[in-house]
Amino acid sequence: MIPEGKVLTVCHDAGGANIISSFLRLNKIEYSISADGPAKDIFRGKIGSYENVNFEDAINNVEWVLTGTSINSDLECNAIKYAKKVGKKCITFLDHWANYKERFQWHGLESYPDEIWVGDIDAYKKANAIFNKTVVKLHKNPYWEEIRRDFSKHRNEYDASTYKIVIASTNIDSLKTRNNNIMISDYEILSKVLNKIYNLKKVKFIKEIILSLHPGEKKDKYKDFNFKCYPFKIKI
Repeated sequence: MIPEGKVLTVCHDAGGANIISSFLRLNKIEYSISADGPAKDIFRGKIGSYENVNFEDAINNVEWVLTGTSINSDLECNAIKYAKKVGKKCITFLDHWANYKERFQWHGLESYPDEIWVGDIDAYKKANAIFNKTVVKLHKNPYWEEIRRDFSKHRNEYDASTYKIVIASTNIDSLKTRNNNIMISDYEILSKVLNKIYNLKKVKFIKEIILSLHPGEKKDKYKDFNFKCYPFKIKI
């Protein structure tokens, strides 16, 4: 159930921003936005121009707070801490399946919301096991709801005889600097995925492969990757 009243949304990373911007588009609700990093452009692209507010300045003019999560930013953790300090209900929508605890920790600071929302049953089971002192609720993922709605409008335009495949780059290289247990690179991941696609029985029907860069990756990251060894068109 969605709380009543105006909401302040706080986001830095792309995952949370995509979910929360879709939430604002699908629900008739008054809102303010406090965004940084990749989230700024995502909100602008999906809901148009907006006033980017400081969460401390805006929080007294709302009834509740909805945040994303980040690994590389303390924005959401600070907002959660401040919301609880001033007595505002705070909810976080988890957009991922990894590093759950780390998303609420920053240099030893732990900031947990009143509720955690997740968008699928696997995330629900995992979050319930980890956050046994925080209410975890299964909530329809508004980002996927928007995608389903938009796809249904264009279903008749789909040509089942050809395929386009989108590969989302993980930017796992950025985590390797802080985690010595990560033994694989983004180049290796891409190679493995493309090789799997190459060995599909229906590879001849693949019209195009699109490599979608992570918001934290530079546009020329894959300039030295050998795309020419594959028989299908690949574009970044």
